[in-house]
Amino acid sequence: MCSILILLMMMQVPGGDWNQLLHIDNPASHGNSFGFALAGPGDLDHDSIEEIFIGAPTECIFGTGFQGAAYVFSGATGNQLRKFEGIAESEGFGISMDYLGDIDVDGTPDLLVGSGSQSVIFPGRVSVISGETGVTIYSIQSTQIADLFGQVLASCEDIDGDSVVDFVVGAPWASPGGLSLAGEALVFSGKTGSLLFRYQGTSPGIQLGWNVGCLGDISGDGISDLAASSFVAGLTGSIHIISGENGSLLFEIDGFSFEEQFGSSLDGIGDINGDGLGDFIIGASSHYSGPWRPGAAYVLSGADASIIYQYEGEGTLSAFGSGVLGTGDLDMDSIPDFAVAARTADFGGIFGMGAVYVYSGRDGALLHRFQGQELEYKGRSLASIGDMTGDGRREIMFYENAGVPPGTRNPGAIGIYSFDSFLEADRLSISSSQGGTVKFDHIFPISEGGKAYRLLASSDRRGIAHWNGVEVPLAKTWLLHRTAFGGLGGIPGAVGSLDSNGHAVTLITLNPGAASAFIGQTIGFASVTLRAPDQPSLSSARALVEIKP
Repeated sequence: MCSILILLMMMQVPGGDWNQLLHIDNPASHGNSFGFALAGPGDLDHDSIEEIFIGAPTECIFGTGFQGAAYVFSGATGNQLRKFEGIAESEGFGISMDYLGDIDVDGTPDLLVGSGSQSVIFPGRVSVISGETGVTIYSIQSTQIADLFGQVLASCEDIDGDSVVDFVVGAPWASPGGLSLAGEALVFSGKTGSLLFRYQGTSPGIQLGWNVGCLGDISGDGISDLAASSFVAGLTGSIHIISGENGSLLFEIDGFSFEEQFGSSLDGIGDINGDGLGDFIIGASSHYSGPWRPGAAYVLSGADASIIYQYEGEGTLSAFGSGVLGTGDLDMDSIPDFAVAARTADFGGIFGMGAVYVYSGRDGALLHRFQGQELEYKGRSLASIGDMTGDGRREIMFYENAGVPPGTRNPGAIGIYSFDSFLEADRLSISSSQGGTVKFDHIFPISEGGKAYRLLASSDRRGIAHWNGVEVPLAKTWLLHRTAFGGLGGIPGAVGSLDSNGHAVTLITLNPGAASAFIGQTIGFASVTLRAPDQPSLSSARALVEIKP
C-alpha cells in the first residue's frame, strides 16, 4: 500500500482550482520570523469572517532584544487590526499561538500566545488575551528557567467539563523529578488558567513536549485526548498519546525508521477510516530514503496506531513532515482531508523552495501541491482557518514568498487559500427505494460565462481521463464514455450553456427503485466546460453521490 500511496503523492488529482484569498506581508521593516506561527483566532471584529493570527517571535520591539510580536489581521480585508508585543529580551513572544474560544463570555473569541523563552532570567510563559479589548486576561509563567515552556501549545476541546476550551503546553527542556531534560506537557483550564494535569517524561534527555496537540476523542470516552512528541527519543522519536480524562498514557508510538525525528509535527484529522474514533497525522521530517533525508508523514488510526497512509517527500533534504494539518473536508466527500508541509523542499536542484501538499482522506490521493521558489521556504508554518467564502470548507494558510525575487532572503508573508471545486452536489447520498433528487450547481469562473458545459459520470475509482488536453478527475469507464459522448439520457441541465456568470444547475431525479442496480455503489461526477464541441476548457473537481438501499 505504501508504494501506491507514494505514487499517488506524485500524481495530482485535477479539477477545480485554488484561489488566493489574501496575501499578508511582514509589516515590520526588519526580521524574518514573521509567520513562524499561525492560527485562526475566530471572528474578532464581528463581520462574520474569521481573522488571521500571525507570530513574529524574533521581532525586535525596542531596536534590540528579540522580544517578539503577535499580529491580528482582518480576514475580510487583510488590514492589521492589532499588534501585541513581548516585554523581555529574548522572550520570543508569538512563537506559538492558537484559538481559545470566548473564555470571558463577552461575545468575542480570545487569544492564546506562547513565549518560549530560553533566557536565564525570564522563564517561558503563556498569555491569554481578550479578543475584544486586547487586555491580558491572565498569563501562566513557568516555574523553571529555560525549559522552553510555551514554545509549543495547542487548544483543545473542553476537557474539564466546564464548556470552555482548554489547552496544552509543552516544556521539552523541563527536568521533572530531577530527570534532566525529560520534558513535560501541561494541560490547563481555559477558563481559569489552573493546571488540570501534567504528563512528564520518564527518561533523562528525551525532551518530551517538543510538539503537543489535541487529537479529538481517541479512546471513545467522549473527551478529547492529547499527544506529546519526543522526536529525539531512542533511535526514531516517539509520540505519547495521553488520555484527556485523567492524563494517563493510552499508548506510545515509536517511529518507523532510524533517526527520522518521528513527531516533528502532529495534528488530529478526524475519523477517516469510519470506525468512529479520531485519527491523526505525524510528521518525521528527517526520515531517510536511501542516502537522502526527504522526510515522511504517517496517517495513523486512533484505534490501534496502525498506518492508514504513509508518504515520503520529494527531493534530498525536503523536511517533508515539518508541518502537518487536519484541514477538514475540502473535497466535500464527507471524509476529512489533511496537508503536509516540506519547508525546505528542493526541486530540480533549487534549494529552499518549500512546498505544501494537500491529500484526500478518502483514498490518500494528492489533491494539490503548492510549490515555492528558491529560498522561499513555503510551508514553514501551516494552519487552517474557518470558512471565509461561504462554501462550507475551511481555508488553509501558510508561510510563502513576500514578493522578493527567487534566491533573495524572504522577509516572510502569509497566504490564505480556498479550494473552488466548480461543481457542488447538495447531497452525498440518495436512497434507491425512496428515490429523490440531487441538485448539482455548476459554479465556474465568470470567464467561462456563456460556454457550453457537460456533466460527466463514472465510478468512484480514482482516475484521470484526458480529453483533448484537459484532465478530468474521473476513471475511464463505460459510464464516462457514455456521458461524454451521449449525455445523461435527457436529464434536465446535464448538457447546456452556463449563464453570463458561469453558473448552471442540473437536477437528477430518481424514481423509487430506478437505481436498484447501483445500490452500494458511489458515482463520481464532474462538469466540463466547452469552448467548442469536443474542445473542453475547464474541468470541475469530482463530486460523489452514494446510492443507498
